[in-house]
Amino acid sequence: VADDFSSHTGCRLGKWYYEGDGKDLFAGYSGYKEIESPHKAVHTNGKAAVEHYRSGDFLTGLNYVEEMEAASRKVLAELEKLAVSGESGTDLF
Repeated sequence: VADDFSSHTGCRLGKWYYEGDGKDLFAGYSGYKEIESPHKAVHTNGKAAVEHYRSGDFLTGLNYVEEMEAASRKVLAELEKLAVSGESGTDLF
């Protein structure tokens, strides 16, 4: 069910980002903010994909899955940049 799809603040990454070590350790880096928008898009598109799949609109659902995957790749790329920045102690963004 689409309502079972966790929110961007309730998933593990969201908790890390909004209230955990991510916020505590990385919020001062400019790249930290670059994670939020694509992360929200992962959840928005994932929920939409489930809704369309459940209603029988498989093609539209698949399009949302593709958007979700693209947003997920962006999140991973930004996390990698943030990790490198944090390890080196320099702001790469």
